[in-house]
Amino acid sequence: MARQTSIINDAQRKLIKEHPQKSHDILRTFGVDDIDQLDIVLWHHEADETHGLACTIECRRILRVADGFVAKMASRKTRLAMSPMGAVKAIFLESTQGSASPGAAMATALGFYPPGTYVQLVNGEKAVSVARGRRANNPHVVSIINPGGMPLSKYIYRDTTDPHFAIRSPINAEKSKSRSVLKKSIEGPR
Repeated sequence: MARQTSIINDAQRKLIKEHPQKSHDILRTFGVDDIDQLDIVLWHHEADETHGLACTIECRRILRVADGFVAKMASRKTRLAMSPMGAVKAIFLESTQGSASPGAAMATALGFYPPGTYVQLVNGEKAVSVARGRRANNPHVVSIINPGGMPLSKYIYRDTTDPHFAIRSPINAEKSKSRSVLKKSIEGPR
């Protein structure tokens, strides 16, 4: 989780705005000289697609959508993370004609519960999504907390297409009283 406890200020907004140029410059100092790759990084925040090379438009759209999707699902001290389904919905609502296709492709590839998403199963267990399943709403999950709220000594794969292990709902780890249990369960013994 980010350490910032207040809404971003003007100086931080400026850094965010300058990030594509700085990232481009860093890549150049590392010896990256691929014109297309540098163009994608340089113009990925720009919604005006007349900037940059015509041949990189689709790649810039994909990076812009992915950047926004990840940002929406990242928690901050000033706000909770958006749920994966909420992030997918927001990507579609914010999409332009050009960005709708990358957003749909991302939702198709990741599913409704991208890896790392915490979920409550019908049987009362809490699990974490580890991969997209055959269907967007049936990811591969691993149970980490038993129905009584205790960490499992061994993680258990659950098939979410089985009605006994279907997903009841996503869990926002920051809101969950079992956040420390979830964190300890993932980190393991020290």
